[in-house]
Amino acid sequence: MSTSPATPATVASAEGGFPILRADAETDRSRERFERTSTVGRYGLLGCGAVAAGSGAGLVFAHYDDVAFAILAFGILLLVLGGVQHILYRRGRAHWPNQVLLFDGGAEVMLSNGDVRAIEWDDPKLKLEVQTQSDPANGGESATLFWRMDRSVPPCEITSEGFSRLQVEIVRHELSLHESRRGSRGRETRILEIGPSPPKPVPKSPTEWGP
Repeated sequence: MSTSPATPATVASAEGGFPILRADAETDRSRERFERTSTVGRYGLLGCGAVAAGSGAGLVFAHYDDVAFAILAFGILLLVLGGVQHILYRRGRAHWPNQVLLFDGGAEVMLSNGDVRAIEWDDPKLKLEVQTQSDPANGGESATLFWRMDRSVPPCEITSEGFSRLQVEIVRHELSLHESRRGSRGRETRILEIGPSPPKPVPKSPTEWGP
């Protein structure tokens, strides 16, 4: 599978990829909420940190006591946390999935920065996760895909058709599947952990057979 930057349409048509990423108004609103929350959080930390650090520095020069140093240290801590959140925000935007494709041989995620993450079904490092919840608004369930091989790739919602196609690939390639559930009844989350096909037992040679 290609690992060079390409548009989703080109990949899907040229290589027969099956697109599974959910793209509708609700997913757009979810992304906007994520970005808005992150923006408010990081600017809040940076603003409060600047005020606290400035106040602490002024008190240090004026009084040079423990309280002044504590306020200065707190302000610096907030500035550092705001800087870290800003880095995570920029990385999250760059790694936001623009397309997710399933192939006969594996899966690909195309990111906003043009990079591609690819995995073969027979790769021993295969590690995907799907979390599903009931979706009364659409009369079914929502499914979110986690690309566990690279945790810098944010989780993304996939279509019901894409989830069904992924289950077909799991059965076809005899991939390992572990299912668990968490949460209260009615708001339960079903977790499907997908891994490589378990090794097949090696047949015994005649010399190993018992009498």
